[in-house]
Amino acid sequence: MQAAGHQVGILTSHKIIHRPADLALLRERGFPEPNFYLGRALDSKGEDYAILKARAIRENGVDMHFDDGLAEQIRTELGEDAYRVIAMTPRGREDEHYD
Repeated sequence: MQAAGHQVGILTSHKIIHRPADLALLRERGFPEPNFYLGRALDSKGEDYAILKARAIRENGVDMHFDDGLAEQIRTELGEDAYRVIAMTPRGREDEHYD
């Protein structure tokens, strides 16, 4: 997608402090460097991830977001922009990564 001129990045419910580890994992698995990384603020506590992701999609002009767990909730938050969110099924176990 990047080779075709698209901006491809990460929108995650991980806190921003996980950015280095997340990017290292992508490199380890052979993925190209993303154009952007959007994560939760360090002081975010108790905030609804679907609301945070919907806000990030709107504020950053994300045209398409693939989500492995909150797609329906994000779509609800986005209303008429719900078409931007694509539900996907994780390929592996959630605990396969790191905390």
